[in-house]
Parts: sequence; structure tokens; C-alpha cells
Amino acid sequence: MYFDERIPLYLNLACRQVTRDRGDLKFLTGSSGTTVTCGGRENQETQVLKFGGSTIWIANNDDTDTLMMKAFLDKLGIDSLEALSSHVEDYAARLYPSRKARGETVAKANISDGTAVKVKLLAELQAEEMTSGKTVADIEIPDPKDLTTVTAVSNKTYKLSSSNAPPADGIVFVTGNYEGDKITGGDQHAEQKLLAALSKAPSTMTGAVRIIGCKSACSTCEAVLLGVRDRLKGKMIVSFQNQNVDNLRTDLSLGKKNTSTIRDLALDTYFPA
Repeated sequence: MYFDERIPLYLNLACRQVTRDRGDLKFLTGSSGTTVTCGGRENQETQVLKFGGSTIWIANNDDTDTLMMKAFLDKLGIDSLEALSSHVEDYAARLYPSRKARGETVAKANISDGTAVKVKLLAELQAEEMTSGKTVADIEIPDPKDLTTVTAVSNKTYKLSSSNAPPADGIVFVTGNYEGDKITGGDQHAEQKLLAALSKAPSTMTGAVRIIGCKSACSTCEAVLLGVRDRLKGKMIVSFQNQNVDNLRTDLSLGKKNTSTIRDLALDTYFPA
């Protein structure tokens, strides 16, 4: 797996586990007692936007999930892309200790947790994320993380209703609603929230930005992503990186999700031609 894809995947699965544990971080610390405010709901989709080597914006379909991820990283004292990348590298495998005792193959891990496509897909994705062809018993689980000496931080947030430019450094959590063309109501998808924030980015953000997710873009979001890419051509290179999950959707015969209930970003409002 491309390492960048592991970041939204880890955040998604870690906060899903914390939600199941009623806000307790015991999957990471090894014991109960360290908690965060647990307001997460679906943990269905996590997307990130990376710019340069030090900026990452994070969004979810549901803002309560986004704010829970903020609480999670704040508690861990993680306030930079470098620190987040190192944490994922060091501790992602702690999501799997319960499977280790049973000696399950990674490919079967978590599939029994539910029958919804999103759950099965994440299960297959985390299997690929770990390693292929090994049983969980073969995977080395890192030691618990000691948080007793960690100083909590407060990462930045950015609301789409703000008239200010979003921060162009560090970790930024993007929340709020974007204006849509064809659907005035409807669900809000994470990658389009990131694009709405990108439309207000400071002039210093030039070059290449990547939107990376733990799920493939639905047909509505893909059309918007391509539209933004074309309108920014010559000013900024916009790409959407989820090759691993795209391959998994193909392997699972899921195809691309088509939906008529997702609000599509108003391109003429955010990225006028």
C-alpha cells in the first residue's frame, strides 16, 4: 500500500475502535482509563488533503467523526504531519491484537463485523494494509503507547463558512457544509469538503495537492474532482490517490458507487472558470 493511504485508513479504523470502546484508548495504551470525548457516528469515510511536506487537512462525511479525530490526535500530542506519519508507522498494528490470539488470517479479519459494503471494504483494505499471506499470529504487535508523559495539543479547525483562508501548515480539521449545484440538501462527502476549503486556500499554496482516502470516490465526487482539476490546470496540480482501494473494489466486484443523493460542489461558486 502507498504509505499515504495508510493515514486516512488508520484514522478511520482507530476512531472506529475508540467509538466501540466508548471513548477509551485502550487499543493503543493496553489498559483502560485514558479517554477522549466520543462523538463519532459512522466513521464511514475519511479523506485527507496533503500539500507539500508539512500540511494535511482531514475531513469526514460526518463532522462529528472529524471532531472526534481531532480529540484523538490532540490527546496523543500529535500536531504535525511528520508526527502523524511516524505514529501510523509505529502503532497501526495495535488495531489487530484481538485477532492475534485467534490466529486468523489477515484476509478474514473483521469481515464478520458486518455485512455492509463499507465494513467489508475496510476489512479487506486493512488486510492489504498490514501484509499479505500471513496470519495475524505472524504480525508483530507493537508495545502499548505510554501517554503519561505526553502533552496534549490543540490542532487547528477550519469551518467552510469562514471568510478567512484555511491554515496552510500543520494538521487542520475541516468541517461544515459546502454549496451544491444540483442538490440543495443531500449528504456531504469528505473529499468535496476538502475541495471547498481548497478554493479559499492562500496564494502560497501552489504546486501539487493530493486528496487521499480510505474509500473510492463515488461517481458524483469523481466528477467534481475532475472538474476542479481541470479548472486549476496551470495553477495547481490536483490528484486523487486511492489506487489500493480502487483495486480492492474491483477485486470485490463492487464497481464505482453511483449515487443521486450526494451534494455536488458548485464549481462556478468555488472555482469560477
